[in-house]
Amino acid sequence: MAFTLQCPKYNNGNATTYNVGLQKLNGKPVTNSSLFQIGSNSKAFLVVVMLQLEAEGKLSLDDKLSKFFPNDFPKWQNVTIKQMLIMTSGIPEYTSILIKLYKNNPKRIFSTDEILNVVKEKDLSFSPGSHYFYSNTNYVLANKIIEKITEKTLATEIENRIFKKLNLSHSFYINHIPKEGIPSKYHDNIMSRYLFDIPENNQYYGMDIIDLSMS
Repeated sequence: MAFTLQCPKYNNGNATTYNVGLQKLNGKPVTNSSLFQIGSNSKAFLVVVMLQLEAEGKLSLDDKLSKFFPNDFPKWQNVTIKQMLIMTSGIPEYTSILIKLYKNNPKRIFSTDEILNVVKEKDLSFSPGSHYFYSNTNYVLANKIIEKITEKTLATEIENRIFKKLNLSHSFYINHIPKEGIPSKYHDNIMSRYLFDIPENNQYYGMDIIDLSMS
């Protein structure tokens, strides 16, 4: 276990920071400069971009998937952006299927299209809006909508709309774990990443399997 705790109490204008643990990639102690991947907290940044696009009149949260991909995802056409963002779409989860593929090649990086291909023919789990079910597939689709509207990557939109405007100079959208998307001078500061448990042989395998993570 490793973490950094920054206390709100300031001493002579400087915050008190406590660091515990090691960086798994290199065995170095955790420092104030260590980069922790935030996993699904990245979803909040995607939502900010989506809300900004709505404020700019480029989409509505009530828009259906059919507006953006009329020839794809035939069983999900009536799902709205809002239902995807708040996990009430009924769209199935891809993780359990993809982990089985990932087992054979732990270092493989799956594209968003490859992820969607493993579930796009599946039925909705329930009528959109009627129940709650946490499915990462929702945010893979939301990513594609943003990129279709802006003609830029989600990483670029987050960088321009959030990081630069708030001067978050040590926050990065990681295109592929562990290094792409992070300047080389910060590579030694990258912390460990997701580990996936493969129950049948009680082993753990490697890295994030999609390009939707930030440090």
